[in-house]
Amino acid sequence: MASKDKDAEHTESGTVTPADEMRAVVDGMAAAALIGQTMGLQILAAEMEVLSHLVPGMASELAEDRTDAEIDAEIEAGFDNMPI
Repeated sequence: MASKDKDAEHTESGTVTPADEMRAVVDGMAAAALIGQTMGLQILAAEMEVLSHLVPGMASELAEDRTDAEIDAEIEAGFDNMPI
């Protein structure tokens, strides 16, 4: 509790403590890390979208508005024709 009161006195008096400086540095590092992660995820999402257009059959499935039941029925129909 005493340390909180001491920090409050320093901030009220207008002086910057080493703890305040360290807090500012850590806040900046956390913001930079968050921005870096966001950029990385945006690049990954763009790569996945491009790849989905390159994989045969995926682009046509994405373009069509079919329900899961219709897609499942088409897959099952293909299995019914398989020789035993």
